[in-house]
Order: sequence, then structure tokens, then C-alpha cells
Amino acid sequence: MVPTTTAPPPISPALPAWHQGWAPPPDRARPSPVSPSPSGRRRRWATAALVLVVAVGFLAGIGSAGAVVVGFAVLTPLERLFRRHPYAVRRPGLRTDVLHLLFTGALQSAATVVAIVPVALVLWPLRDPREPGLASTWPWWVQALVGLGLFELVGYCYHRASHEIPLLWRFHAVHHSSRQLDWIAAARLHPLEGFFAGLFIAPAFLLLGLGPVQLGAVTVALQIWAILLHANVSWRLRFLDGVIGTPEYHHWHHSNHPEAWDHNYSGLLPVLDRVFGTYYQPEDRRPEVYGIAMPVPDGWLAQLAQPFRRAPRSSRAVGALRATMGDAGG
Repeated sequence: MVPTTTAPPPISPALPAWHQGWAPPPDRARPSPVSPSPSGRRRRWATAALVLVVAVGFLAGIGSAGAVVVGFAVLTPLERLFRRHPYAVRRPGLRTDVLHLLFTGALQSAATVVAIVPVALVLWPLRDPREPGLASTWPWWVQALVGLGLFELVGYCYHRASHEIPLLWRFHAVHHSSRQLDWIAAARLHPLEGFFAGLFIAPAFLLLGLGPVQLGAVTVALQIWAILLHANVSWRLRFLDGVIGTPEYHHWHHSNHPEAWDHNYSGLLPVLDRVFGTYYQPEDRRPEVYGIAMPVPDGWLAQLAQPFRRAPRSSRAVGALRATMGDAGG
């Protein structure tokens, strides 16, 4: 008698998937991924921000070292050839300004990123992620022009605020302490000005849909222009008066002539000063003295500490101090 075998019953489609051989049984199934906790997300954001700050600072430092070489190789000979004021190359405060050029730029860039990161975290959720930003649909050259105009407008507001708001003036006074104005004096800034400027400028760019690439490109272009505005050159360039910022226009902003205090806030577009009533550029005179009466020490570290000491609270307060002291010589 031949033994017979009974075939196993067919697997019912209603049985669990692991019974049908294409999924592991429940006891061997992989656990479902757990979403990171809020503290974990915060740690990741903090780490990413720290890495970004270090990277930007490192790259800015490399750029600053290159700026020293290019500046002394190109701009210093240009200033000697078209000299406005008879400054010596090794003028008082030069070492301090070289240190500002080497290190303050990197610190300022890092401070700007520190300001932009929380602004982005607050503003990005307000935008519909399914909709591109308004500016993202524009041609690149329109984005460039709008970005430049927006930067100038918000930059004007920040620059004016840094003269009229006591807290901001304490930091901006470091920049105005130069009594001999040349290309490298443009580097004399306090690093925390980058933080305050980032808080002013970043929201407008983010809400309009202009990204960090456009913001960074405009920032670099205007920083290069700012160096030229401070140059000790005799060019008058009258045909550009009120149209494009020139060394003559910006030298009046730094001058210690009382009638010129708190004027010429724009960097590239003086039309903003005309609109808001802060334009000053006489036809028959040129600025001769620079600086402020408020004492600002020489030395890089001393100037970084200066805003945290007791001082006059704004440029208008400094103006009163200037008048009281009879400081006509800057």
C-alpha cells in the first residue's frame, strides 16, 4: 500500500503577511522609526549653525588675508598717485586697521550668520512650502537689481539707526573713530555690527524669496565698493553727484565738520539721502577733518571692548560733546 501525503491547505489571503513568507514575523519585525525629540532637533540645528559659523569665518579670514595683499599692492599705490590728503603709508592706527582687516571681517561674517539663522527659523514657517518665493520666478538680472535696491534701502535704514539709536551708535562709533581716511580705514568696524545688520537686512530678503546666494553676492559687491568709498583719492567725479556714491560723498559722511554730521548714509545710491533729507555735498568745499570727539582707544582689542564702556549714547550726543569741547580739528 503506497502511503499517501496530504497537501497543506492553501494560504488564505486573509492571513497576516508574515504567514505568507514576504514579511518577517512580528517578533522579528524592525521597530518603526522614532521621530527625533525637540531637544534632538535643537542640538542638530545648533551643530549646523556652529559648523556654518566656523566655515564662514574661515573663508572670510582667507578673503581678508587676500584683501591685505591686494589692497597694499593696488590701492595704496593708487592713493599715492592721486593723493587727497598727505598721509604717510605707515600712518597712526595702521596696525590696528590691518588687524581689523585680517580678523574683524571674519568675526563680523560669523556674527551675521548667527543673526540670520534664527531669523530664518522664525520666518520660513510663515511661507507656504508649496509656493516658490515671489523673487524666485524672476530672471537672475531682475533678482540682482531688486536685491541691490532692497539691500541699499534696508542698509540705509540700518546705517541711519546706527547713528541715532544709542545702543547701535556705541558699536558704530568705532568705525567713525578714524581721523585719517583711506581704503584700509573701511575695515575698522566692530564685529557685532554684522549681527545687528543681519537682523535688519535678512528678513526682507527671506520674505521676498531672495536666498542666501543673492544676499551674499550683494553683500560682497557692496563691501568692495565701500573700500573704494573710503580711499584717500582726490577724484571729485562731479558728474556722479547724487547718482552714485563716490569717495567725495562718503568722505563728507566721515567728516568732523558739524554741518555734515549725520548725513550721506547710503553706500551706493545717494538718491535715498535726497528722498529722506540727509544728503550733503557742497559744490565749493571738500572735507578736511575726520573722526569724532568721543575718545576711542587705539589697538584692536581695545576697540572691540570700547562699546561696553561708558560713552555718549549717539552721534547726536557726540555732536553736543563736540560743540561743548570746541572740537574743530577732528
